[in-house]
Amino acid sequence: MAHSFPEEIIQEILIRLSVKSLIKCTSVCKAWRSMIINQSFIHAHLNPTVDFANQNNIDLLLLHRISLGNSLNYYQNKVIHKVKDEVHSVHHDNQAFDVYSKIKLPIAAKKNYGNSHIRVVGTCDGLICLADDLLSYAYNLIIWNPAIKKSVTLPKPGITYQTHGGYNASIGFGFDATTNDYKVVRVVTSLGEDNETPTVAEEVFSQIPMPKIILWNFKLALQLSVSDNRKSIALFMRPNNREDFYMDYGREDSVLDIWVMKEYGREESWSKLITLNPQPLGPETIFLSALCFRKSGEVLLLLKEKERQELVSLDLVSKQFKLLGISGFKYCTVDFYKESLLLLDKSDAESY
Repeated sequence: MAHSFPEEIIQEILIRLSVKSLIKCTSVCKAWRSMIINQSFIHAHLNPTVDFANQNNIDLLLLHRISLGNSLNYYQNKVIHKVKDEVHSVHHDNQAFDVYSKIKLPIAAKKNYGNSHIRVVGTCDGLICLADDLLSYAYNLIIWNPAIKKSVTLPKPGITYQTHGGYNASIGFGFDATTNDYKVVRVVTSLGEDNETPTVAEEVFSQIPMPKIILWNFKLALQLSVSDNRKSIALFMRPNNREDFYMDYGREDSVLDIWVMKEYGREESWSKLITLNPQPLGPETIFLSALCFRKSGEVLLLLKEKERQELVSLDLVSKQFKLLGISGFKYCTVDFYKESLLLLDKSDAESY
């Protein structure tokens, strides 16, 4: 049957299918498998020229939450709580915030990570970057595609506690258009300012001098531009292809400021959009963090009331908070997510 239609027609049909269906199609025949695992097909499926009315365009959010138990574990001379429960779940970005799927960590993360506290650094085009540096100095990094159950383990960085002593490190993950590849950027603040950039394709660390500025232990912007040829790095506070928003909050008075950049790239165009105070929710309620903007324009917030943490969605127009039925965790992140075929063509990627 594969030979009864021109290859162009078959590709036009296949490219409209979901990732799950395409994985099944790789078992139909060698010709189809060769077509689907081809890099050009993978990128064409990721960025289709036609807006196909199927599940490929569902708006999804990746939720990662950890609950800690009372028992203790020892890692790198530190006492840390063992994980009681850890959940990676994909949710529809709709009013119901209902579960699209639940996903499990790759085997590589389970067997290689001495630290049981694994965090999501960020997501980009269906790839998830994992790190185990949440509560201690640790250096394991994995690029993971749960849709096709493949992962790539990156080499350990050269700047560690053993080589440079104490430091603060921020890690970002994104697409580098100059090299057409996905990169992890690790910004380290220590006695000497350094950052390191491993790529999925080369899996090699390079060090780039940072400008003489004060760097705090911030979360790296999700949109980043890296030029290896010029040995420079630019960081942009621009959350996940939404509008140019910036969220700042203080834990003492628990006031949340949301800013918008009206003209991207122009510093003077920053304008405060709204200031929020959680006091109407209760005298003991504080904002822990603002996680992300939803497609509807609402903001996902992490609240804490006494010892209870809660994930809520805030309508910026009505100022109404909506409980999402997710609480009782110690650590929580939310990132934009879409299924893709990336890593399918990587022969060295580990399957699980």
